[in-house]
Amino acid sequence: MFGGFFANTQSRSSFSFGNALDFDGSNDKVTANDLSIAGASTTGITVSVWLKPDTITSTDNPIIFATASASNNLFGMQIRGSSGNGYMRVFARNGANSVIEFSNALTSTNWSHVFIVYDGTQTTTVERIKMWVNGVEITNKSGFNGGAAASLDTSDLSNFNIGVWPTQTGFPLVYYLGLMDELAIWTDHVGTATDALNLYNSGNGALASDVIASPERYYRLDGSGADTTAIDSSGNGNTGTLNGFTLPPDYWVTH
Repeated sequence: MFGGFFANTQSRSSFSFGNALDFDGSNDKVTANDLSIAGASTTGITVSVWLKPDTITSTDNPIIFATASASNNLFGMQIRGSSGNGYMRVFARNGANSVIEFSNALTSTNWSHVFIVYDGTQTTTVERIKMWVNGVEITNKSGFNGGAAASLDTSDLSNFNIGVWPTQTGFPLVYYLGLMDELAIWTDHVGTATDALNLYNSGNGALASDVIASPERYYRLDGSGADTTAIDSSGNGNTGTLNGFTLPPDYWVTH
């Protein structure tokens, strides 16, 4: 694990990607209980995920993950093909139609590590969302309709979905097409550039909970065969349920 690479010196678990989850872009999704925050609202969320989309040119604008109670009360991430190849959008809405768009964030359909940080304490709304891809910050970004909200409340973080919008948004149900692995989410936490680099680990990956302790949920997406659940390795019991996945072909594939 590249001795000395990580910023801290705590002992680290052995890491292997194992399997990943293959989404068919038609009706595959994973659902789980709402994201949990310590109080009535939060100003910090961090998300780490490995993606291998089938396309970065689709105008369907597929969803990576999202939570929502309504179209203007949501948090999530989307590949924004209609804006240009490999663009990505992050939504942090608390009553307003706002979004941050990152230009040319994904430049390949090979595996990429995507790390996003929401920090509502930032004065400039566009700086409230940051993104790193493969350990490099994507600084070419713009805000729409005021950018990211200063805080998110529990309703914004309800109805958790991986691979599609929650129906509560009222948006067309556009499904993710491709592979996904190692999805970890920390609430009430603001990640750093060092975290992004350590999680990418020169492309070799790292156990998310070793780099940033105590994720709110951690889907290693390491199932096999006909498994229909996504185990939460955080220890918080946020088990995900697979919906729409069918065999054959296998939807658990080697990463």
